[in-house]
Amino acid sequence: GTVVSLKEFMDNVGFDAFSQDAKQILMDIQSDYFSGENKMFLASDCGRRGHGSRYIELLQERGNWRTYPTQIWYEDFLKGDFHCPLGRKIVDFCDEP
Repeated sequence: GTVVSLKEFMDNVGFDAFSQDAKQILMDIQSDYFSGENKMFLASDCGRRGHGSRYIELLQERGNWRTYPTQIWYEDFLKGDFHCPLGRKIVDFCDEP
């Protein structure tokens, strides 16, 4: 798979292709929602083995964390697909080193 920017992805796929949760996150990113006193944080579960998924669940219990969507980063014949945050966005927590 090829990693593309978030803008390229949205231009190619279209906003309607996203789930309602993903649409909300993308709209929040465009606003001031992720700055100031009520800052929100983003976490991506890239499906790596370990405790990343559970850790993200615990972060979301805090109320100011949101899950950010992922995309295929590259494919390995033996190990399968590897994911990264959509558009290679830098998020506050990601289980992909």
